[in-house]
Formats: sequence, structure tokens, C-alpha cells
Amino acid sequence: MRINEKGRSMIEMLGVLAIIGVLSVGGIAGYSKAMAKFKANKTIDLVSHTVANTRILFGSQRDYADLGTEWSNDVKAMAVNAKLFPDEVVRSTTSGETTTTSFENAYAGSVGLFAGHRLDTNDKKAFIVVLTGIPQSACIDLATQDWSASSGSGFVAMQVSGDSESTQAQGIEAEYDGTFDALVLNDCEKSSATGKSIICANDGEPMTTLAATKGCSGVNFNTMYFKFF
Repeated sequence: MRINEKGRSMIEMLGVLAIIGVLSVGGIAGYSKAMAKFKANKTIDLVSHTVANTRILFGSQRDYADLGTEWSNDVKAMAVNAKLFPDEVVRSTTSGETTTTSFENAYAGSVGLFAGHRLDTNDKKAFIVVLTGIPQSACIDLATQDWSASSGSGFVAMQVSGDSESTQAQGIEAEYDGTFDALVLNDCEKSSATGKSIICANDGEPMTTLAATKGCSGVNFNTMYFKFF
């Protein structure tokens, strides 16, 4: 009799363990999806926050020339003091008397802000938000968002490109060289160039899934450029 009772207890235990295993797998999958959505929303908030605060800061200026085309220490200091980015993006490390400031997006990649051109002028009347280290699935999801949906969004164009780990390691300074700005300015209708997908906001359409998939070619590292005026 005791042997039978032990047998039933073992079967019940195995059943409980099986149920726990199934729930754990489902929980992990659900958690992964929730985290992916959370990071995507944080990135959208980052871009929206940066766009709004940059416009406010330069509201009385004729252009965004002060942002420059280099991610210099002066521009970084301006970004911090004017709170152009959300507080959680800013990372400050101090070694001795030296404090180094960096800006990290939700995917642990870097963030940069540069002056740019409108499509119809050579003046620096636009600005470009650059995000690096974006995983492929997130890059595709973000690239296909309708960034010009809201009234007065000022969205001009977007570019996405796949990167290697070594390219990412060089930092935001190596990512932005003005190529995107010149390319969009000179040939806005291109859907791809040098392996990089581009879309213009002239028709108010988001980047197509096909273009985003081609542009977001890096499995773990992709760079996204958002141009606004």
C-alpha cells in the first residue's frame, strides 16, 4: 500500500513539474515580447523627446548650425544642459578630475545629434538624430513606424544601415560623416544606396517593410538616422 502511495506521489510531482515547465517557457516568451515592446517604446519616446526639446531650444534661431556635424564635447554639454535627451539616456563617469559624458539608448547603443539640411535648401535648417546598436528586429519595427503621422512632426527622411561589431565599437563619431545628409538632399527618391535604405517624407509614407529589411541588415548592430526640421 505504501508503495502505491509513493508511486502516485511521484506521478503527481512529475505532472506539477511539467506544468511549471510549460508555464516557465510561456512566461519567458511573454517577458521577451514585453521587453521588446518596452525598449521600442522607450526609443520612440527618446526620438520624440529629442525632437521637441531641440525645436524649443533653437526656436529663436534661424537654423540648427550650432549642432554642427561633429559630436563634439561642446555639443554634448549643450545636450546635457538643455536636456535635449531624457535623463535616463545620459551616462556620466568620473575618473579623477575628468568627467566623461556619453548617451545610451534602450539597446545600449549610442545617441548623437547633428545639424542637417532641408531638402529644398543648403542652409542647416534640419537636424539629425542618430541611434546605433539597434538589433535587427527592433530596427525593422522602428523603421516602419509612421514618423510623420502626427501633425507638425517635421519628419524629413530616414536611413537605416547594418553595421559590424567593429564599426559599432568606433562610436557615434565614426557613424555620422554627413553622407546621409548629402544623399537625401541630392537624391531623395532613392530606396537604397550602398546597401542603405532611405525613405523621404515627401509623400508622408513610412519606410516599407522590404526597404527596412534590406537596410537593417545587421543581426545585432544597426544604425538609424532620423531627420527632422
